[in-house]
Amino acid sequence: TRLDLRGWTLVAPPLVQGRRPERVLTLLDLARSSVRDDVETRLQQQFDTDRRTAALTTLHYALGIVADALVAPLIADGIALSVPADALGVAVDEALTPVGTWVGRSTPDIECGATRRLGVRIAALIAPVASAVAESADVNRRAISVVVDDKLRSEGLRVLRHVGGPRPSSLLDELLDEIGTGVHRAPRVVRVRPDDGPVVALPVPRLCCVLSTTAMCGACPSCPQHSPQAMPQRVQEWLELLDEDGFRHVVGRTRTRVKATCERPPVPDP
Repeated sequence: TRLDLRGWTLVAPPLVQGRRPERVLTLLDLARSSVRDDVETRLQQQFDTDRRTAALTTLHYALGIVADALVAPLIADGIALSVPADALGVAVDEALTPVGTWVGRSTPDIECGATRRLGVRIAALIAPVASAVAESADVNRRAISVVVDDKLRSEGLRVLRHVGGPRPSSLLDELLDEIGTGVHRAPRVVRVRPDDGPVVALPVPRLCCVLSTTAMCGACPSCPQHSPQAMPQRVQEWLELLDEDGFRHVVGRTRTRVKATCERPPVPDP
């Protein structure tokens, strides 16, 4: 049965349901050492990167699948889904670039305590991949847990910017608590004004998503390795360069423009 969920319309690349795409990596695949080792080797060759970055990229494949397929509909629709690991995947092109999230089959959990059970399911889906990546990348489990929380929290907050309201916010907090990464410190926030609309507040990850200790070339605009002084300008310039669809995807609203002669008010202190 195909589901019509708002949360699935808020993800990019798009989510597809039903028949398995020709080239897809499921969570079950990513938990298998033979598949994951092959993907990591190909990523190293394709992007001339090191083993740690390649291994952490496979973790982000898994986290992207979970964020798109399971976190987004919880926040946007209030629906907790049950989906097996072999029916959750990321469709990739020949260069292993994600082109979509795939959900083969899913069942809504409508009983009391559904959010708690979803958190438990997500933790179980992620654990095999996270454990293997920690070993392959030679990093400690605590760092992996922080990366997991950063990614799922960031994506949950992005969807929340689209839907708003106290109930979705409480669902996100409950879900993250149940996933049990052990990360409880709220992330920093960078506030910028990339257009003539309201100030945009984006979370700053606690750790670099590939655990680099320096801001690498091509680092995310909000990478915590950027200096606090430079980060707001980097984030604002990035948002200003996004096309309309990209801006709406990240910010949760359309871009606002007024006459060029009008000056934007300053970003207020938090």
